[in-house]
Amino acid sequence: MHNKNCADGSGGAEPRFRMVTDGYPNNDFSITGMRVEYHHGKPVDADYKKMMRDCLEDLKKYPNTAFTMRTIGDLYRHGLGVKQDYKEAMRWYMRVLEADPHNSDAMNSVGCLYRDGHGVDVDYKAAMDWYLKAVESSPSYGRAIYNIGSLHFNGLGVERSCEEALRRYRKAAELGLTVALNTMGFLYSCGIAVDRDYGIAMDWYLKAVDRDDDDASYNIGILYRNGIGGDPAYKEAMDIFRDALDEDPAAMYCMGILHENGWGVDRNRKEAVRWYEKAAKLNYTYAKNKLYGGL
Repeated sequence: MHNKNCADGSGGAEPRFRMVTDGYPNNDFSITGMRVEYHHGKPVDADYKKMMRDCLEDLKKYPNTAFTMRTIGDLYRHGLGVKQDYKEAMRWYMRVLEADPHNSDAMNSVGCLYRDGHGVDVDYKAAMDWYLKAVESSPSYGRAIYNIGSLHFNGLGVERSCEEALRRYRKAAELGLTVALNTMGFLYSCGIAVDRDYGIAMDWYLKAVDRDDDDASYNIGILYRNGIGGDPAYKEAMDIFRDALDEDPAAMYCMGILHENGWGVDRNRKEAVRWYEKAAKLNYTYAKNKLYGGL
C-alpha cells in the first residue's frame, strides 16, 4: 500500500506496506500443513481440489476436527479448489468455533470477513471484537494484533490513533510477523507516530527481507535511490527494483525514473518510456501520468 503522507518527491514511488494480514496474499498462509506460496497476490499452482477432497474425507473419519474445518473455510474464502464463497467460509469458521471456542485462527478469519464485508455487511466494530477475542484466546497471535493495529491506523470502528497502531504493530513485529517488520520500517521512514529515522527503518526492512518480504525489498530500493542518510546508491536501487520486476508496476515505474534521469545508468529516454509503458499496462497511475503528461 502507498501512503500519500510519505511521498519521496518523485511521484508514485513511496514506501509501501500491507494494511491487513490474515495470511493472504502473503507467503505465510498454511493450509493442512502445506505452505501455500503466493506471487503478487495469486496462489502458486497446487492441487487444491485434492486438498478439499482430502479434508472432506478426513472429516468422515474424524468429525468436527477444528483444523480440517478451518482449512475448508480457508479454501472457500480464497476460492482455492472451489468456487469462492464467503458465506460458506463463514459457516465453516463458525463450525470450527463450535468445536473449539478458543480457536484464534478462526476468530481472526471471521474478523477479516466482517472487515472486508465478505459474505456479511461491513462491520468494523464486529471485526475489532473478533480480533480482540483472538488475542484474548492467544495473546501472542501476531496476525490479530496486527489487524487491530490497522483498524486503529485507519480509524475504522475506533477513533484513529497512529500511536495505538504503532504499539500493536511493534508487538506483532516483536512476535516475528513478517508483514509487521516491514510496517515498522515504513512508520520510521515516514515519521508516523515516531521520529523519522531512516537507519532504524532500514534495520526493520532488513529483518523483513530476511523473511522474503517483497515490499521490504522494494522499500530498501527506495531508500537507496533517494540516498537517504547518505549519497544516492542508484545501482543498488536498480538491482533491487530489477529483482522485483515480475508483474510489479511500482518497480517498473522506478526503473523508468532511473533511466529517465540517468541515475545508475546512462540516461535513456526510450528505455524510460519502455518501463513506464509496462507499468501503465498494469494500470499504474503514476506511469500513465508520465506518459500522457510528457517526459
